[in-house]
Amino acid sequence: MKKSVDKMVEELKETASKDDGEGEQKNEEVKEIEDEENLKKKEEVDDDKQEKVDEKLVAEAVTEEQLVKETNQKQRAEKAEVPTVECKKCMETGSAYTEKDEKFRTRDTELTKIEILFKDKCKEMFENEKVLKDNDEKLTQK
Repeated sequence: MKKSVDKMVEELKETASKDDGEGEQKNEEVKEIEDEENLKKKEEVDDDKQEKVDEKLVAEAVTEEQLVKETNQKQRAEKAEVPTVECKKCMETGSAYTEKDEKFRTRDTELTKIEILFKDKCKEMFENEKVLKDNDEKLTQK
C-alpha cells in the first residue's frame, strides 16, 4: 500500500513537471498528497512508539507482579518454618507424654496384678487360719 502511494506521488511529480500550465495545480495536489502521506507516516510512527511504550509498561507490570509474588512466597515460607519448628516441639512433647502414659499404664497393670495376687494370698491365709482354728478346736474338744 505504501509503495502504491509512493508510485502515485512520483507519477504526479512527473506529470507536474511535464505540464507547465497545469503544473502548479498538480504541484499543489502533490503537496497535499505528500502532506497526507507524511501525516500517515507520522501516525504510524506514533502508533509504533505507543505500542512499544505499552509493551514496556506491560513488561514492567508483569515483572513487578512477579516480584510481589516471589516476595509473598518467601514471606509465607518464612512463616511456615516457624510453625514447623513449633509443631516438632509439640510432637516431641506429645510423644514424651505418650511414653509416660504408657509407663503409667504398664505400672497400673502391674499393680493390678499384684493386687489380685495379694487378695488371693489373703484369702488363702484366711482359709488356712480357719482350717487351723477348726483343727485346734477339734483337738481341744478331744
